Amino acid sequence: MTDEVPQEKEYRLYSIRNLYAFDLFCQHRFEDSLIIFTQLGTGLCCFVVVFIIVQFDIPEYETFLIALYASLWQLKIVQMESKY
Repeated sequence: MTDEVPQEKEYRLYSIRNLYAFDLFCQHRFEDSLIIFTQLGTGLCCFVVVFIIVQFDIPEYETFLIALYASLWQLKIVQMESKY
């Protein structure tokens, strides 16, 4: 590990964080997982795809939609601020 090429180390850290975000998602910690997915650059697309793959009951679905809505709203605000 100490002789590891920096690019390989970055890729390994990226993969670990991606798996961690997925694990958080499976624990129904949608907001936390979305933050990490966004930091990794996968963002909302990965978040929605993971939700399609993993089946939840109605209460989890509502929690998912609330987290998704909040993230979309924040993204819209950031985009609006960058225009001005």
